[in-house]
Amino acid sequence: MGFHKREAPSSIAATLWLTTLKKWLKGWGLKSCRAQAHTFMSISGPIEELQKQFPTAGAAGMRDHLRQKYGMQAPRKLILDYNKIVDPAGVAAWRAVSWLGDLICQKHTQSMRREGTT
Repeated sequence: MGFHKREAPSSIAATLWLTTLKKWLKGWGLKSCRAQAHTFMSISGPIEELQKQFPTAGAAGMRDHLRQKYGMQAPRKLILDYNKIVDPAGVAAWRAVSWLGDLICQKHTQSMRREGTT
C-alpha cells in the first residue's frame, strides 16, 4: 500500500484541457493577462489606491488585489517595475524585511539541526 507519484498528463490530454479552458474563459468574457495589455498609466491609479489600503503588500499581493477589486490582470513584473520607479524607498524597506525573515528562518533551522529534531 505505497503511494505512487501522479503521472504527468499526456500532451494530448493537456492540450484538450487547455483548449477547453480557453473556450470557457472566452465564453465568460475574461481576457488573459497579456490580452488586457496594461501599462504603467493604466495601473497607476488603482495601485495608488490599493497601496493606501494595503501598504505592506508586495507585487504578488498587489496583483491579487488588482484582480479582486478592479478585475485587472497585470503582470507581476509590471507591478514590480512600477514600484521600483514610484516608490524605491518602499521597495528597499520591503526587501530589508524580507531578508530579515529569511535570516530568522535560517537560524531556526540551524538550531533545530543542532538539537537533532530535523
